[in-house]
Amino acid sequence: MPRRTGAIGIVLVGLLLASACASPVPVLNVNNHPVTNLRKMTLDEVRRGIVLGGARYSWMFEDDGGPGKLRATQNDGRYSAVISISYTETSYSITLLESMGLEQRGDRIRSRYNRWIGLLSRNIDAELSKLAVTAL
Repeated sequence: MPRRTGAIGIVLVGLLLASACASPVPVLNVNNHPVTNLRKMTLDEVRRGIVLGGARYSWMFEDDGGPGKLRATQNDGRYSAVISISYTETSYSITLLESMGLEQRGDRIRSRYNRWIGLLSRNIDAELSKLAVTAL
């Protein structure tokens, strides 16, 4: 009997963990995140750093209404998200526009989206730092 109880406990813990992972979390928006302070960057360099940072994880970019604005799409088959990225020489912001399959309800969404944005932001920062150093 104890063996069966242990197995049931393991199954219940697994189900709880799975449901916690699927529970919607607050949408991660990046607001006025500073661009590297290694040196002053041009608007074109910031754009290049953003696009290079997203390319590693297959973000697709297009211009979105003028300088300092990009629209990016992530699509991995079952899930997709479209974001707006606004940027200046000193900062960038990432805002969710729409999603599919990520159970977006108001300002809540699956945690997968937040992982995507966290990775994107870290990769943008890394690319901007590389660009800043190579131009010194």
